[in-house]
Amino acid sequence: MAVLKAYIFSDNAREQADYYARILDGKVVLLHIYDELAVSEHQATDRVEHLELHAAGAVFYLADMKGIVRGNALDLTLEYGTDEEAGRVFEALAEGSTVLVPFTSMFWGRMYGRLIDRYGVGWQITTSGQAAADS
Repeated sequence: MAVLKAYIFSDNAREQADYYARILDGKVVLLHIYDELAVSEHQATDRVEHLELHAAGAVFYLADMKGIVRGNALDLTLEYGTDEEAGRVFEALAEGSTVLVPFTSMFWGRMYGRLIDRYGVGWQITTSGQAAADS
């Protein structure tokens, strides 16, 4: 069995991870910077080579990378058991972001919203269809 983990490349991975940690009740558990791993002075930098964030019951990896080009072929989706928790996360992520679909009731689950956050990452926040069936 495989476990899927998001690896997000960033212009400022530390800042972005702190932002997600605050919103998603998470914690950075591992941080490696290029200075620690440099094999030559040309590679030495304080930028993030690898960062591990535990948040929202998931593991996210982040790293700094030059020349990032964001596309529209992938969103990260978080599914919550309650409307309140999902709504809180959506509203927090929506601040300073581009909301594509407001957080609202949908036919496949209770609530759903989609946005591109301030770092250019696409998110879909939803509640499970099971939660809708249980209420």
